[in-house]
Amino acid sequence: TGQWTQVKKAYATANRLLGDIVKVTPSSKVTGDLAQFIVANNLSEEDVIRDAETLSFPQSVIEYFQGYLGVPSYGFPEPLRSRVLKGKTIEGSDQICFEGRPGIEMTPFDFDSCRQTLEEKWDKDNIRNVDVMSSAMYPAVFDSFMEHKTQYGDLSCVDTRTFLTGMKIDQELVVNIERGKQLYIKLMGIGVPHPD
Repeated sequence: TGQWTQVKKAYATANRLLGDIVKVTPSSKVTGDLAQFIVANNLSEEDVIRDAETLSFPQSVIEYFQGYLGVPSYGFPEPLRSRVLKGKTIEGSDQICFEGRPGIEMTPFDFDSCRQTLEEKWDKDNIRNVDVMSSAMYPAVFDSFMEHKTQYGDLSCVDTRTFLTGMKIDQELVVNIERGKQLYIKLMGIGVPHPD
């Protein structure tokens, strides 16, 4: 929270640097990542443009300039794009950036194979169509989610605030575990866990 004001100002700077792009996921994330990068490295707009060839930008920013999210109708801001991409290529390619419509060169995605892989890796009975789609679009994020779910169970019934911050002593929580079934949980105290 101490740097929130700086991040908000840097968001406007990042927006200008990226060419005032439409903010929807994932482009809003790219803008936010760049804003946090600017604050973390104490950079000005001029610093970013001048030193772009030597800065270690977040991967989302590099991929934006490579065209992973498409190509803005007005093009990418130069000379920033050329400087950010200097010496970089698209993974598995000798191209610096995508040209034309995103995905035009991709082979069709094999959803059946993806489902089979997920069923082998995770619990076969718990892989839904939405899981296949999630894994297809964000494989690392999906795997991280499934690892968390395997370790801690399904926490989708816990409200976001409690999930992120935990319970406070004497706090009572109502958890809907299925239709018509609620658990009332009250945190009475916190002890030291047994080493085993």
